[in-house]
Amino acid sequence: SSGASFDIDYGDNNNYHSPNPAHAERNLFWHDYSGPGTFTAVVRMVTTNGLEASNSCSFTYSWSPRLDTGSPGIDLPGGGFPSSGFDAASCTYDLIPLWGKVQIVDFLPDFTVQTVDFLPDLRVQTVDFLATSCGKWELVEFLPDFTVQIVDFLPDFKIQLVDFLPGT
Repeated sequence: SSGASFDIDYGDNNNYHSPNPAHAERNLFWHDYSGPGTFTAVVRMVTTNGLEASNSCSFTYSWSPRLDTGSPGIDLPGGGFPSSGFDAASCTYDLIPLWGKVQIVDFLPDFTVQTVDFLPDLRVQTVDFLATSCGKWELVEFLPDFTVQIVDFLPDFKIQLVDFLPGT
């Protein structure tokens, strides 16, 4: 799909457009809805040859209020947010993929992690490039996919640093 452009109407008066397939693949379906409702999302792709394809789906988004503990999530009015937590099957935390470019920070992380030697939630392999599968983290200083803070107690999830076989 080189040279294709992508558009999505999220069904809540918000839209996304990208003329770059790589950027669209990574960002097209990451959208925060500001509150519950029923939405119809419509995706459209146009190739440089003018060929078009589109599809749509309708869904209902709902949430239960929860106090904001500083954990990552989708901030909603009233201070509550939905949280799915750690999901080993999809290798996500609060629906955010646990691979890609990662920045270690001291304040305001997306996730807190604790490094352990045994029984981790996630085995992490640091790589120089192609952090494209579960547990592969490319450590960066700028433009991370997500940020982590290393803590000694009460982490969002536990990691073990490994040389091979990253994942859950």
